[in-house]
Amino acid sequence: PIRSFENRNPLELERDLGNLSRIAQAEKFVVLGGEPMLHPKLAEILKVIWNSGIAPITEMWTNGQLRDQMSDEVWNDLDSIVANFYPGKVSADRQAAIARKANEMGVKFESDRMTQFYKNHQAATRDYASAKDYFNTCPYADHCFTILHGYIFRCPQSTAIPKYLLGLPEHTDGLKLSGLEAEDLQTFLTQKEPLESCKRCVRWEGYAEWKEAPKATWLQESSL
Repeated sequence: PIRSFENRNPLELERDLGNLSRIAQAEKFVVLGGEPMLHPKLAEILKVIWNSGIAPITEMWTNGQLRDQMSDEVWNDLDSIVANFYPGKVSADRQAAIARKANEMGVKFESDRMTQFYKNHQAATRDYASAKDYFNTCPYADHCFTILHGYIFRCPQSTAIPKYLLGLPEHTDGLKLSGLEAEDLQTFLTQKEPLESCKRCVRWEGYAEWKEAPKATWLQESSL
């Protein structure tokens, strides 16, 4: 709710993956959100990923609520689906139907029943030393790299925390993809200095029972 609504632009993604695939490959490319099934051009997005050759596996994470809107065109460009089912949202019959469809289409299927969320940021800002200690134990430090608006980020959190919680430019923790060389990418993905987002990020320190929070209270209920 604190982030302005937008759908990822397929042409922008095509440009970014073109720049990145020239010098690097990933083990897996994961499409997530928000909810990917809300994207009106999801099939086009998946085709861009496939054509880029950025990774041998394309996986999508979904809550399964819009499963009936998944065309065969979408299924055909997926290798794997992870469904996160929330309480009372997708019936057992519909969950089973998704699993059957995945099997029919030759798509690997995993599911998880979500009953909790972990808190993802804190109100207090860490100093540099504390942020560095936090970064050095971060489970996202060597995976979950994220592409957004012409930049690559070390983690999904670093795409949002600088702008929405620290008042900094959106790309503060990112590295520009245009003209990027392999050596610079390697340095960025292995450097040990904390990100600005490390000053406010939390990972699994606190959990809350799952519920749909109203927009007015989301920020408060999502923080420690």
